[in-house]
Amino acid sequence: NKNNKNNSNNNNKNKPSFYILRELASAGCTNGIASAILNPMDVTKVRMQTEGALSRELSQTRKYKTFVGTAKTIVKEEGILGLWLPGLLPSMMRELSYSSMRMGLYTPIRNIFGANSKNGKDIGLAKKICAGLVTGATGSAIATPTDLVKIRFQQEAGRIVNGLYTTGLRKGHKPSYPNTFAAFYGIFKQYGVQGLYKGCTPTIARAALLTSAQLSSYDHTKYVLKKRKLLKEGITLHIVASLVAGFCATTACAPADLVKTRIMCDPNRQLYKNPIDCAIKTIKHDGPMALFRGWTPSYARIGPHFIIAFPLLEQLRKLFGLGWFAS
Repeated sequence: NKNNKNNSNNNNKNKPSFYILRELASAGCTNGIASAILNPMDVTKVRMQTEGALSRELSQTRKYKTFVGTAKTIVKEEGILGLWLPGLLPSMMRELSYSSMRMGLYTPIRNIFGANSKNGKDIGLAKKICAGLVTGATGSAIATPTDLVKIRFQQEAGRIVNGLYTTGLRKGHKPSYPNTFAAFYGIFKQYGVQGLYKGCTPTIARAALLTSAQLSSYDHTKYVLKKRKLLKEGITLHIVASLVAGFCATTACAPADLVKTRIMCDPNRQLYKNPIDCAIKTIKHDGPMALFRGWTPSYARIGPHFIIAFPLLEQLRKLFGLGWFAS
């Protein structure tokens, strides 16, 4: 016990001032940059996930069937900005809040579970998964409104002519909100605080699953490869660990991601009573593999996102006076 206390005291002495703020800032900046670059993948995914929900006619004549085909259709009908801009501002707000917490708090939480890089102590994969579950759920619980507004804009995006959408899933309808801040106010005015947290349960579940799979797999892949002396700390190790993390995270959170998207795009509960009802109806209507609809655009976004984000995070941590990630 005395040794643990001494190690803890030494770790605290070695930490720079405003340690937690530096962790949050490095994580927020990293994810904001990566998400701005990869927002088209998110727009494509949401368009695919929400088309034809519980409608056999629409599901049989789906317009947005594949990732590449959906992206091409959006660019053809709405231009490159129609693929890039929908939901971009709330997406940045989301990353600067949610992602700064889920990634920035991982190392401190991991250390609470007993990790100590100074003496080479590893806490094992299970505790790393638990640390990711805690930070992912915490960040998402706070930032759900930004995710809600982002998805609403991405779901109903399209070319506007004379005040009406002429393309997209809301063709023939007026835009629900003129801008991001009007959306926050409009949702609050119509549905109250509860409306801003519509879909918070599957959102928190998705975030917890994604973060635990993402950060634990990245952390543990680095640890195993370094321990076996296959790779040293550096860009190559960061990219390899990022690829592993991207696959694990996309697969782990795919069902929760689809349920979250459909729930958030059904504010009046016309289709689904709750997340469990959504999952059951989706499986009954389209089969269990429908829960993984949008996996390809999800990975097309998350994979490159991680390849950009993790090496960038490692460098920004150095800039902010921190060590390597999870060390």
